Amino acid sequence: MDELSISDAAKRAGVQPSALRYYESIGLLPLTRRVNGRRRFDANSMQRLTVIRLAKEAGFTIAEIQTLLYGFESDMPPSARWRILAQRKLLEVDALIERASAMKRLLKAGLACGCLNYEDCMLIEEIERDDAARANPSPVPVRGMPVAATGVESELGKPAVGTGKAGVVAAVVVPVDVTMESLEKCQSSFGK
Repeated sequence: MDELSISDAAKRAGVQPSALRYYESIGLLPLTRRVNGRRRFDANSMQRLTVIRLAKEAGFTIAEIQTLLYGFESDMPPSARWRILAQRKLLEVDALIERASAMKRLLKAGLACGCLNYEDCMLIEEIERDDAARANPSPVPVRGMPVAATGVESELGKPAVGTGKAGVVAAVVVPVDVTMESLEKCQSSFGK
């Protein structure tokens, strides 16, 4: 392979030329050969850029990519390095997926909500109860009513209540996990 100019190397790597200069400045890329003051990228540099791109697409940060490339003993094979970092990253990705799923459920529930004001909204009451449950994991009375007073069981099998301005009691999940069922309870309790 012929050596490439910075613009050709950047185009092939799918990044801006400034990214290549940055990678070089922080040590992700070794210093490239210069011809008449211009950077020239050889096959080794392009392979390194492919590794960087792969790691970025897998969600690794620049610091993690630096660790992948330079943070291990030099005799450790790339697959062993990747395995160590990927196991950590998978935990982060699982947490991100869980958070995104919760966001999606909440957004969908909110789209279908028919409450006329915030005071009557069971979705908001669920969030408030979730906050209270985190602060005090024991059963918490809602609006002065003991939790066990209704005899209603949540999907988690624990007694839970919620009352709106209309005084209607509805079951909710504690800790909060907004579902379409809880939205339906909200709508039926407050007349959509």
